[in-house]
Amino acid sequence: MAEKDTQKKESAEFVLKLDVEKVVFAGKKLGEEMVSAPIKMSNPTKDRYAFKVKCTSNDMFRIRPPVGAIQPGEDTLITVAFNAGKSIPESGKHYFAIYYIKTADKEKPARTVWGEHKGDAEGTKRVYVDFNKEKKSTAEKSSSKNDDKKEEKKEEKKDEKKEEKKEDEKKEEKKRGRKERRKERGKERGKEGRKEGRREKGRKERGGKERMIMK
Repeated sequence: MAEKDTQKKESAEFVLKLDVEKVVFAGKKLGEEMVSAPIKMSNPTKDRYAFKVKCTSNDMFRIRPPVGAIQPGEDTLITVAFNAGKSIPESGKHYFAIYYIKTADKEKPARTVWGEHKGDAEGTKRVYVDFNKEKKSTAEKSSSKNDDKKEEKKEEKKDEKKEEKKEDEKKEEKKRGRKERRKERGKERGKEGRKEGRREKGRKERGGKERMIMK
């Protein structure tokens, strides 16, 4: 959820405890792939709190869970992420805002608590974001290039195998065609032979009849 009122100040006392002062998104593929970071929140009090987390850009960031409840003496983990395919902004410009309100009902879902709540949150804290895209070392760049070359060679071999397969299929097709033609020629010769045999038989029969008549 994007924070609507970015001018709202933090509360003087934020009773829940966070294990970070800043969220740092770092990585060699920052901006190319999704990069996540954890925020551990603890409740050192004797009260149950419903909390929600907002951010300065829904398109740029992801929050899980955006709404929840934390019991007395317990910890909860909030995972925030910088989405893939985004331009890396200036550090310190964006932030996540954590809000909480006290709830006496130990079973009521956090979303219901917030839906019924009128007025401001009891506690508010902003956690600013830093971005650190790590540069690849010379060895990693070289390894990446080698991997790319290997992939190219694999693709080339695949293409070669495909071409060889096509050629083999064409040869098989030609062989089958020749076999079929030989079969057809054999059938034709067989038919001609049978016809000639019938004609020869007819001639013999006619010759025999003629001899009988002459006698």
